[in-house]
Amino acid sequence: YTSVMFRYFGFVVPAGVSVYWIFNSVFGILQEYILSIFFDVEKERAKINREVEEARKKRKEERKKRPEKAKKAIRQDKEKYAEESKSFDGDMTEEQRKRLEKARALDREKYGEIKGITDKNYITNSYHVPVFEEIDAFTKLKLESEFQQLSPGGAISYVETPNLTNNIPAVLEIINFIYDNIMYAELNTKSDYCQECGYDGEILLDDDLEWYCPNCGNRDHDKLNVARRTCGYIGANFWNKGRTQEIKERVLHVDNKVSEE
Repeated sequence: YTSVMFRYFGFVVPAGVSVYWIFNSVFGILQEYILSIFFDVEKERAKINREVEEARKKRKEERKKRPEKAKKAIRQDKEKYAEESKSFDGDMTEEQRKRLEKARALDREKYGEIKGITDKNYITNSYHVPVFEEIDAFTKLKLESEFQQLSPGGAISYVETPNLTNNIPAVLEIINFIYDNIMYAELNTKSDYCQECGYDGEILLDDDLEWYCPNCGNRDHDKLNVARRTCGYIGANFWNKGRTQEIKERVLHVDNKVSEE
């Protein structure tokens, strides 16, 4: 078919075009022949396949390393946090002590010495009602809602609750109140676990601000999982003495008797 078409065009188009086609075909054949002498097509194909396979293996190895890199970064962050906050021995860093003392000085200068307020190892941040104030959830949320418009850079309120697993109506009542009265609020509950005995209730603090399992007495931080909301986020590390004191002094804003009904 190609031969017939070539002869047809050879008669109907100028001779120069036919000559061009002939030389172009001959040159192409010669080119392929010469290249076949100097280059082994199968060998080059095998080389390309090896390079593709090596690249595929390399990408696979890199994907395997990603989780390890992420785990390593998490470990480094935890170590850095533990070092900065001195979590396990409970001491504050020098920088934390300086900041706390500066804040206390500013409070004393403006408000004077107030027992139970300016003598604590922590400062109540933002517009929050102090954690030790005996106040119910609805009063607290309503009071703090009046300040949220003054804090456009970040406004979060919260209420401390007991285990409300068996009292969903109470949860819904609080959530509906939040929806109707305040811009952003959350419910804080405990999510702890003792690896020694399997206890999954609240891990407690003694008078020396040391964590312990009320079921078996375990005090090993490595075998206690304690989660608390601090500065707006759920934290699972142990904290310095100032933060731990603040956590211990938190009161429930929903009555335990209500949650047990």
